[in-house]
Parts: sequence; C-alpha cells; structure tokens
Amino acid sequence: ERLEREIQRRLDRKNMRKSPVTLFELIIELKNIEKAERRRRRLAPDDLFLPDADDVVNIAHDEGYQDSASKVLEECLNATSAQNEMTLAAICRELGWDMPAVYIPLLFLALDGRCTLRQEEFFGDVYVQICRVEGE
Repeated sequence: ERLEREIQRRLDRKNMRKSPVTLFELIIELKNIEKAERRRRRLAPDDLFLPDADDVVNIAHDEGYQDSASKVLEECLNATSAQNEMTLAAICRELGWDMPAVYIPLLFLALDGRCTLRQEEFFGDVYVQICRVEGE
C-alpha cells in the first residue's frame, strides 16, 4: 500500500509538472500540438490515392499475353525439334524482343503445359523445351 501511494504521488507530480498553468504556457502547448498535427498530416499517406481490392480486380489488362505467347511458341516450334532446347537469350535474339517480353509469355506457356523451363544455376541461362502437341 505504501508503494502504491508513492507511485501515485510521483505520477501526480509528473502530471503537475507537465500541465500548463499560465496563459502563455497554454498558448505554447497549443502551438506545439498544432505543429505536431500538421507534421502528422503531412507525413501520413493520402488515402484517396490508395487502390482497394475492388479497384485492382476491376482493372482491364491490355497486355495480350496470349498473342505474345503464341508468337513465342511459334518461334520455338520453328527453331527446335522435339528433343532440342533453346535458351531464353536465343529466343530473344530470334524475335528481337527484350527478355521480360519473352519470359512472361513462356511462364504462361509453362503454366498451360506447352513448354518446360529449367535453370541449372542462379542467374544462369534459362532453357526452354517445347512440349509438342499432336499436329504441331
């Protein structure tokens, strides 16, 4: 009980030290609070520009990955036989496209089971083998 009284006494003293007494102290305290509020508003992200889940889901994609995937597949079919593999760099050279423009359609083709991708070491060549379907 004695400890609790001492703790309460110190807390009361602490609050007394912090609370403004004069009009001048009140004005300074108000200015500090206003400055902190302005700083908080300036640093806070603007919620108006943050997309929500509905915005992301409703975005129409004009990427046309199926068209580019069919072009990549056609180039690979023309350049390789069923056993051969091509490197991603070779496909890029043949098409004259940059690496992401070829790699992303290849990922879709791999997802559809139309090709296999492998890489023997980190940052090494990516090997592409086309899985031929009857009639190709």
